Amino acid sequence: MRSVPPPPRPDEISLGEAAVGHYRDEVKPSLDLEDAERELTRLLGEGVVQADPPRWASNPHGRPYFLVIADTFALPLIRDPRRGWLATACLVAGQIRPIDRAKRNAAAAQRKSSKRARRRTRLR
Repeated sequence: MRSVPPPPRPDEISLGEAAVGHYRDEVKPSLDLEDAERELTRLLGEGVVQADPPRWASNPHGRPYFLVIADTFALPLIRDPRRGWLATACLVAGQIRPIDRAKRNAAAAQRKSSKRARRRTRLR
């Protein structure tokens, strides 16, 4: 069993490109990447590091820690040998991840297709 390192302090966390991009795309689309990074860096000090994701987020990759900001954003953290703790994404409460949206849409399309097929067989 791998040991989990002690939780990082917010000042030990650096932002990955994906985290900044997600923040800009999902929260502040009017900002350019540099301004989004500055704003998200400022918000790091407002966050709380916790081992479990917020109730509205999942942890499919088994990240050891999350920086949660006002129960609105969650930054999954990994230990990077060169950069220390790295925020890999920016999850937003109430947002559905693209992969989950695709699964949901595929399931809905399958249900509709099955329903159409049943209707067609009844009409014959």
